[in-house]
Amino acid sequence: MVNKGSKKVQKQTIKKFVLDASGPNQREGKVIIVTHVSFSGRYLKYLTKKFLKKHQLRDWLRVVSATKGTYELRFYNVVVDSANEDA
Repeated sequence: MVNKGSKKVQKQTIKKFVLDASGPNQREGKVIIVTHVSFSGRYLKYLTKKFLKKHQLRDWLRVVSATKGTYELRFYNVVVDSANEDA
């Protein structure tokens, strides 16, 4: 026997994430991710870090959450001491 009244209706949620790489790229470099399944921003950040590590860019770039749902790729701030350069 099949109970016709026991159908589950799942609410489909759409999430939108933006990964802005225009800083290191010096051009318009935005990746827009639209998901129809459960997907968190932390997981997107993890996947981005994994990609950067695979392509050996993790030493120079970092992923920063600018606003909710927006992530940016930025260079690390490297400050070189001028006294050590002359020596």
